[in-house]
Parts: sequence; C-alpha cells; structure tokens
Amino acid sequence: KTKESPIKIIKNIPEVNTKEKEELVDIKEKTPSYIFFKPQDDMVLKECREDRASYRAELKETDILDVEFYGDERDALDNFSAVILSVCDYKGNSSSALNIKTIAKGQVKKDDNGKWRVINKVKVELI
Repeated sequence: KTKESPIKIIKNIPEVNTKEKEELVDIKEKTPSYIFFKPQDDMVLKECREDRASYRAELKETDILDVEFYGDERDALDNFSAVILSVCDYKGNSSSALNIKTIAKGQVKKDDNGKWRVINKVKVELI
C-alpha cells in the first residue's frame, strides 16, 4: 500500500495581474515615512517616539530634512520657550493662542556628532 502525500498541489490560483502589483508598489512608495523629534537644546532636535514628538520630518535620502510642528498644541504653548522659541519663528500671541499652524517648514541637518541642528526655523502662526 502506498501512503498519500500530505502535501497537496493547488491548481488554478489566479495570479495578481502586473498592473495591480504596480499599483500596490506605488501606494507603498507614495506613503511617506516620518522621523519624529522633540527639542533637546537651543536649535537642536532629538529623535523620539511619535507620541512624544513636537516636530516631524519626512524621511529622505539626504542629511537635510524639512521639519514641521507636529506636537500637542496645548503642551507646546504651556512650554513655549522650550518647545517653540528654540525651533520656530512665530507670529501671534502665545498667551491667548489655542492652536499652532505651520506656515512654512524649517530645516534640520544632521551634524558629525549625529545631532539634528535647526538650520532654518519653522514658521508658525499662533491662533
């Protein structure tokens, strides 16, 4: 008596057509990946988890990244000098503002010591 093989060959599986594969790759390539930061020192940002971030930058193949405000607005306004002043140029009144709107992204550059230094401040409006 011969034993039946436990492996079964499945036939007639429809293939994903090439166009669908390309569309899936396009979606993945178009979805940006971010690096998240919090202020460390004056004009220096430190990488951190997203839930602790005040700023974010889209990852790119360069040592200079465009950075924007991304944090908790209330926390940023309550800690204005540490979170906003060191990284942003702003317009508006910090004592009456409820929201922070990025008007123009700033730029950070990774230095030889691995620190992200602000080379152009983020422009924000306090609303």
